[in-house]
Amino acid sequence: MMRPLEGLTGKASWVFLLLVLVMPRAHADPQEVEEGEPITIEDATTNDVGELSLQYSGTYTRIADAGTQALLEQGPTFKLGVFKDVQVSLNPYYGTGSAPGHNSGVVLSDVKVQLNQQTIYIPTLAVDVFYGVPFGAGDKSANYIFRAVASKLLGSSEDSPTLHLNLTDTHLSTPDFGGRKDQLQAVFGGSFLIARNAALVGDVVFGAAEEAGRDATFVEVGYSRDLPHDWKLEVGVGRQVDGDTWEVFLSIEKEVQIF
Repeated sequence: MMRPLEGLTGKASWVFLLLVLVMPRAHADPQEVEEGEPITIEDATTNDVGELSLQYSGTYTRIADAGTQALLEQGPTFKLGVFKDVQVSLNPYYGTGSAPGHNSGVVLSDVKVQLNQQTIYIPTLAVDVFYGVPFGAGDKSANYIFRAVASKLLGSSEDSPTLHLNLTDTHLSTPDFGGRKDQLQAVFGGSFLIARNAALVGDVVFGAAEEAGRDATFVEVGYSRDLPHDWKLEVGVGRQVDGDTWEVFLSIEKEVQIF
């Protein structure tokens, strides 16, 4: 997800806003999905060469199992297509609230590589490798995230409904006492256009919780829409199947062509 560092204020915020307002648009596709935008699922495509995505996103999580707790994780994301089928990203995010993870954040960077173009029988495949450097309060553990992604159009047109599968391993270098060193997650979902400039996305998330011996399953649905003046808005909600945890996702984005 994406969230602003406490220090991303003043001049830095104005520079980010200026870039979003004045730079030319690349191209729009309301079916494109990235982690947390508008829900957990990620597709296998990468930005075109020279295409920069400027985003601000947040995820609000409400946990009511044992006394209500809440966590808001938010920040900017910068994604750039550097070579054909190769995208790099930078996402510093910070958490506030009362749930575990508050008053701390992570500077997350990743490289995503699209491996092929789909055929009749083979989906588009990609690998996405992340490295996270923590900051703020609490225990500090570097994060290594390894993700395999598959996406398959269900028709001959790029506007056809699309299925997605994500398999992820989050590896913590120094987990908390009693915590898992490796947290596995599987996400299956799909996206489809409901209008020329709007799409719906849904998924089911099967994931290992950070605490050993605990797992969580979420059902999520999101809405993505291209707005006037080259803006894109994404919203989503999720509900834990085997608990009382809710998620709300929000993302605003603009894509620009810088070279």
